[in-house]
Amino acid sequence: MAVVYLVGAGPGDLKLITLKGLEVLKEADCVVYDQLINPNLLNFTKDDAKLIYVGKVAGNHSKTQEQINKILEDEARKASIVVRLKGGDPFVFGRGGEEFDYLTQRGIKVEIIPGITSAVAAPAYAGIPVTQRGISSHFHVYTGHSKNTKIYEDSGTTVFLMVSKNIDFVKEKLLEKFLPDTPCAVINNGTTNLQKTYLTSIKDLNEKLFESPSLLVVGDVVKKRKNWFEDGKLFGKKILITTQYSKDFEILEKSGAQLYFVPTFYIKENVEKLEYLAKNLGKYETLIFTSKNGVRLFLKWLKKFRIDLRSLKAEIAVIGEKTAKEFEKVGIFADIIPEKELSEKLFEMIDKTKKAAYITSNLGKDINEENIEKIEVYQTIENYRMNSILNEVLKKEMDYVVFTSPSSFLFFLKMAKLNKEKICAIGPVTKKCIEDHGYKVEIMPQKYTYEELCKEILKKGDRS
Repeated sequence: MAVVYLVGAGPGDLKLITLKGLEVLKEADCVVYDQLINPNLLNFTKDDAKLIYVGKVAGNHSKTQEQINKILEDEARKASIVVRLKGGDPFVFGRGGEEFDYLTQRGIKVEIIPGITSAVAAPAYAGIPVTQRGISSHFHVYTGHSKNTKIYEDSGTTVFLMVSKNIDFVKEKLLEKFLPDTPCAVINNGTTNLQKTYLTSIKDLNEKLFESPSLLVVGDVVKKRKNWFEDGKLFGKKILITTQYSKDFEILEKSGAQLYFVPTFYIKENVEKLEYLAKNLGKYETLIFTSKNGVRLFLKWLKKFRIDLRSLKAEIAVIGEKTAKEFEKVGIFADIIPEKELSEKLFEMIDKTKKAAYITSNLGKDINEENIEKIEVYQTIENYRMNSILNEVLKKEMDYVVFTSPSSFLFFLKMAKLNKEKICAIGPVTKKCIEDHGYKVEIMPQKYTYEELCKEILKKGDRS
């Protein structure tokens, strides 16, 4: 029986989704997602998972609630696992209750996976406790959308969500209950590296302080604010990375940059070629790998065919350090690594008298050598699912865009256009591809690894 999971994605920080939420997201056949989720979460879905955007922003709803309900019903009747991915918590102003009722009334199984609400998380990231002994023993949470809201006057903390479009009304209501000088905090883009906190008072609230998504905290707890989050060399910089989510870029995030991972291509296994390679492995004296994707698939299929790593007799040749590290994860150290990450150099270093398997993708270059057999174990395919997501991210005006291979750049050009972003390339092959298309590469590391690329971006960020 199909299950619809109403999953809280948390308030913006990618890592604030729960483990349970992430687990079902990885297994989902269909993901119906909102405007305010962190788009990087979509990197964790299966390659063949259906992605349906139903975001709502003030004055512009891509789908009505009735349409969303029907989409969930229709998808649940076609797929085994449907994830309704909602910002914050699905039952805190997220209409999760309405969706739950609609689906269960039609005999569809629904499970709830709570999320961290921005009502608590955003103030915490701004260094403001919503409760503190001796100051506030409780708090109220309101939505700024409703003009029927009754505000309670007491010594607790008042939190308003979704308030940016109705700030004049909210201010008027607050002044009926609180003194004009009551301290307030306006928190924009809470829990992300674009967060900005303004400390003010009720009487000084105005729409210029608000940038959606925003949140308003009212009460004496605002005086306890300690800024622990809004700093870093790159704080507020926006960086688009055209590959799958990778912890290798965490140094940029920890330095304050807001990262957007939008892979422009995905990998599809060529089962026939992988089976052929596994069955004929013994005849090769050299195994050549030009990407970590090839290494991952090779190791996966060794395990599938129960081939013991200790039985490998062939030399291992890899194009560079990041490919070599994939082998090092299982205790295999490459025999041949060129000093520079250039395929021409790699093939020059190989003993041409030995029978070699060149393990690559459909985009791998042809090698005219009698003893080198090209085996295309995977296809590199345009990630059409990410087309709309990529263009939405670019509307946020990126400071940098990172290309980790020629493929990531070429597939990007099929889906979007470059504007004023500073272009970063992982190495000279990628750099040449970009420049051949008339674009200028601003940043390329001397050593062609994600770590060194991040260091170069940090240096550039210090000067920009």
